Amino acid sequence: MSSKSNYKKKLEIFRTYYKTNTGENLDDELLHIIIKISEAHADLKKDISTKKIVFLSAWDYFMFGLGSLVTATIMSCFFIILFLLLHK
Repeated sequence: MSSKSNYKKKLEIFRTYYKTNTGENLDDELLHIIIKISEAHADLKKDISTKKIVFLSAWDYFMFGLGSLVTATIMSCFFIILFLLLHK
């Protein structure tokens, strides 16, 4: 029962907010959609989190960059060699 009363409170808040800002009344169905989109947006905001990579020194940062460069170079060389071997 509390979720129903919570929904009615949200519905009344949205109805009042929209009425005061625009001067128009909205249907309950449209307000229901707005509330559901707002709740979905709030849930998505909670789920999305960014992972940060923290380097303790400049050397760690340099080695991270070097590792990504070396990995890309090795992968591209592998594909070039594979291409040359298959297309002789």
